[in-house]
Amino acid sequence: MPKYRKSLQWVLAVFCVLGVVWHFYQNRQDLGLFGSLTLPIIALLLGLFILQLWLYSLNFYYVIISCAGSKIPFIDFFKTIIIGRFLSSITPQAGGVWRAIHLKHKFGISYTRYIGGFLCYLWLDAAMNILISVVIFALFAPEFKIGLISVWLFLIALAIAWFIANIAGTFVARILSGIGFNRLFASLGLFRASQGVDTRP
Repeated sequence: MPKYRKSLQWVLAVFCVLGVVWHFYQNRQDLGLFGSLTLPIIALLLGLFILQLWLYSLNFYYVIISCAGSKIPFIDFFKTIIIGRFLSSITPQAGGVWRAIHLKHKFGISYTRYIGGFLCYLWLDAAMNILISVVIFALFAPEFKIGLISVWLFLIALAIAWFIANIAGTFVARILSGIGFNRLFASLGLFRASQGVDTRP
């Protein structure tokens, strides 16, 4: 098994490199823009990107471990974020699916707990965005309008939509929990009972 795993890692690495090469080939005009940047600007942009990715991972990490009730080394979780972003750039949501499988296989976090944590993160993120928007507009642009409609109507609509989505998400999560994501993933062949992987929710 270690030998096959090593081979799989090399295959994935080759596909990653080919994916990057293909992306730049399809977007050759971006290389011209990149070449116009100075080294200090490139270093600054790279640092800001890493900082943004680190903060995003840190927020998501604490939500997941709180919902899962399991200890995960942050550096391992950070790796799943990086790999997941790359996979999602190839196929939408592929990174989230891979992360759920990886956390289940390596750290024993059930699919239902991961999905619950992911929904909780989205809920908190939307709540913070609405709250920050309210503060910003209240302080700097209380009369701001989008077309002829006051921004406060949009914020109220967003808050109502967030509240309804929260209720609906909780209801759907309970239904899916009853179905059992682990059994569903196992039935798809992502994990085999013969491998000794727990298939309970």
